[in-house]
Amino acid sequence: MKNLLAITLLACTALPAQQTPAPTELAASPFFIKNTWIIGGAGNWDYLTVDPQSSQLLIAHGPVVQVVDTETGTLAGQVTGLRFAHSIALDDTGEFGFVSDGPANQVAIFDRRTFKIFARIPTGPGPRAKQEALRACEPPGVSVGSRTTPIWRSDESVLSWLASL
Repeated sequence: MKNLLAITLLACTALPAQQTPAPTELAASPFFIKNTWIIGGAGNWDYLTVDPQSSQLLIAHGPVVQVVDTETGTLAGQVTGLRFAHSIALDDTGEFGFVSDGPANQVAIFDRRTFKIFARIPTGPGPRAKQEALRACEPPGVSVGSRTTPIWRSDESVLSWLASL
């Protein structure tokens, strides 16, 4: 009888520890929902890219990249003319964006002020990742970084190479 009572008490004390805490009970957690936005649009979602300097969130969403103003939660614009957007990479000058378009076997380069595509670079079959997007746009003699650390250098040689496209 004492053993049954001990097991019952032990089981009852363990139950609260197994319950999922409410979001407000996770004060030490660095992650929380700050805002909820309804973006809309059709198609599947893929990678997200945040540009903290311009307060924009770029979302690969089916055949477009949606650009959301993170301060208001409204749609600031769209990069159109893609078959299926996968990954978005941004240069460090704030001028250019790169979108891998898998079914088209290319990377599209767009102007970050107008969201218009001005160049397309063939990549080979099905580019998906950011690193692939940057490597496809790599001019001769300019490195975009290792496989684990994508880096886009926007020096004069890169800008002149982009201008020649």
